[in-house]
Amino acid sequence: MSNSKGFSIVRSGLTVATITLLAKVLSFVRDMLLARYYGATAFSDIVLTSTSLVLLLSVFIRSPFSAAYLPIATDVYLLKTDKDKERFFGSVYAVMVAAGLVTVCVDYFLLDFIITAFMPGFSGEDYLILKKMMIIQLPIVIFAFGGVVNYANLKVLNRFGISEISVGLITACFVLYLFVFKNSLPVYGIAWCMVMAYALNFVVGIVCVSVFGIKPRWSLNIKNFGNEFRPIFIAMIPFIVSSGAKEINVLADKAIASLLDKGSITMQSYASKMTVTEVGLIATAISAVIAAQASKYNSLKEKEKLDELVCSGLKFVNTLMIPCCVFTIILRKEIISVLFGHGAFTYENVVITANTMMIYAIGMLGNGFEEVLLNTMVATKHKRFPMVVSLIFIGLNIFLNFMLYKPFGIYGLAAASAFVAIAKVPCYIIYTNNKITKILEEKIIWSSVVRTFVASAISGTVCLLMKKLIVSLCDNDIVSLAISGGVGLLSLIVLLCLFGNEYALAVKGRLIRRK
Repeated sequence: MSNSKGFSIVRSGLTVATITLLAKVLSFVRDMLLARYYGATAFSDIVLTSTSLVLLLSVFIRSPFSAAYLPIATDVYLLKTDKDKERFFGSVYAVMVAAGLVTVCVDYFLLDFIITAFMPGFSGEDYLILKKMMIIQLPIVIFAFGGVVNYANLKVLNRFGISEISVGLITACFVLYLFVFKNSLPVYGIAWCMVMAYALNFVVGIVCVSVFGIKPRWSLNIKNFGNEFRPIFIAMIPFIVSSGAKEINVLADKAIASLLDKGSITMQSYASKMTVTEVGLIATAISAVIAAQASKYNSLKEKEKLDELVCSGLKFVNTLMIPCCVFTIILRKEIISVLFGHGAFTYENVVITANTMMIYAIGMLGNGFEEVLLNTMVATKHKRFPMVVSLIFIGLNIFLNFMLYKPFGIYGLAAASAFVAIAKVPCYIIYTNNKITKILEEKIIWSSVVRTFVASAISGTVCLLMKKLIVSLCDNDIVSLAISGGVGLLSLIVLLCLFGNEYALAVKGRLIRRK
């Protein structure tokens, strides 16, 4: 494999990761403020639940649309005339906004059913507050439908960084609201804030799409509607389950958590926050690049470049994801304490959240590989297999949740999610190897995995020993996290260089040249 091509993918992924990091920092600031003001309470559960419930039905359209649309839109952008492009992209926007309006109406009539089915533990005043917050937020469904078209079009244009800004923009509005009203937070003001944030995100997105090369002519072309959209609708069908699987699993976890003590949803959400962030910064960032590039290579029938792309993605993801898993487990208490252990968030909340995060962290190993392989399948138009796998594992996750939540509480929910995340990986590897690219024959990938595991285990041990030494001298979570984490990271980099990791050696080489 060409190193220059491999590092080109990494550089693009790092651009996305940098933008994602800024968005995640804002997201952590939001959750830190919520934890300080509300702790782990019924209202914090409502705040962390309302928006996802409003967008629940739309997930079954937006996510499949995004997955099916990217390769088709890439073909249109690369192969069609300017006039055909304007008509196609304009019709897409019109259809999706219309779909958003229909979904809002359906959402309104199904509100009680959605709350009862997915938040069975809510009752009385909590139920009424959640319902009113959802009613206020219904307009975000329309903006979310338009926003998903913006997101996909920016990927078609290879504007990966800008496509990732959307989440950060929405979160920035939320954080600003919390700062402005920190002394007296209106209960329903958060809902109004989310509506304005999604509206702003849509407007900014459509402007960026127009500026960078796609100028849609907004019109619903009834005459060509069937010919233009039939391929997208057909391609969406297999992804209706597979693309919505993660959201359903997250909501299933929250639904079961609502049956536990008040505040359980909050602690479960914060526990998964760190692992989701790490996966987003590493695996999701790289897979976003892979999805767009793989769509292009697949359209142009460039099989060799596609193989190199997948190999680079897997190597880079495992180089970072394995150490993240190890260090998250070792430093779990310090991480949660520094981020959320303030104000109304008690020490007991910190301990429960940290231990839950430790269990979720195990699943990161599976999530990293899944992101790369699933996006490869989506981009190369392999539709049925992800749907079948998602159906099986959604059912398994829900079954394990019901089996484990009573004896183990939110620890059981985390264990179910971690197990499912890891169990998916062999399925995706075997299918990708048989149908897309021979990754099982790429010894360089598996050699990299083994060496990274060894380096992570040794550096993790160094980190743990340093942590125990610091705790015996100074029981301060910030000091412990900074010093033990820093020493562990330094030892990891040294070990990766000794083991010949190409990315660590590249960083070392650039630092030497700068000196």
